[in-house]
Amino acid sequence: MRVYKIKRAEFKNIGSMLKRIGATIDNQAYPQFTYVSKKTYSKMQRIIGLEFKKEYPGISDRKLELAVGMHLLNWGPVECEGILTDMILVDNFAVERKNAKPGV
Repeated sequence: MRVYKIKRAEFKNIGSMLKRIGATIDNQAYPQFTYVSKKTYSKMQRIIGLEFKKEYPGISDRKLELAVGMHLLNWGPVECEGILTDMILVDNFAVERKNAKPGV
């Protein structure tokens, strides 16, 4: 397990954050093996919502909430207790196990 500090710009682009912290292998990302605090997750939601508002200025609140939820469902980390704010915990052993070839 490793702990990383989330940079300010990485809240907008979760894919680049996953690459930097080692939660991706080749083209496959494993956000289910990354963990953040409740405050960090809500900060992520807020920043991604602002980015969607910038890109789609006329979007309704309901559609915005749905878009942010779907984005975090695909790319977002797991919310967990006991982790410091703006830090992300990566289970690098689970990521490596997922990439292991069966029968080898």
